[in-house]
Amino acid sequence: MTTNVYRKAMALRTLRKIKVIAAGETPSAEDNDLAEEKLNVVHDLLQYEKKRTWDWSDMPEYAKEAYAMMAGFLCSADFEVQADPGLWNAGMVILNKGNYVPKNTQCCCHNGTCTIHNCRRSDEAEFY
Repeated sequence: MTTNVYRKAMALRTLRKIKVIAAGETPSAEDNDLAEEKLNVVHDLLQYEKKRTWDWSDMPEYAKEAYAMMAGFLCSADFEVQADPGLWNAGMVILNKGNYVPKNTQCCCHNGTCTIHNCRRSDEAEFY
């Protein structure tokens, strides 16, 4: 799939998350564009905070739900839906758990810092 297809699928998921559309419904082009814009904000923010190493096409499954939650929080006001800060927080928890490297373990790639998964071995449990 192309990057645009991934974003469109994620926009649909986001709009369903905040109940702007129901299952089986198709959003308007304007609603879809707004959700995609907020997804891009989440994507860029996570890059800035060094919490992601993936692109749209290789996003891990656990991150898709987090993106939908976080983008849903960001676009709630645009759809006159009560913003639920729990959506943002839950998304961050999901992302942090996905980047979690337990105590005395290592990346599947090699010892030390991993440039593929952006994780590192630690003697103490940490979130990245």
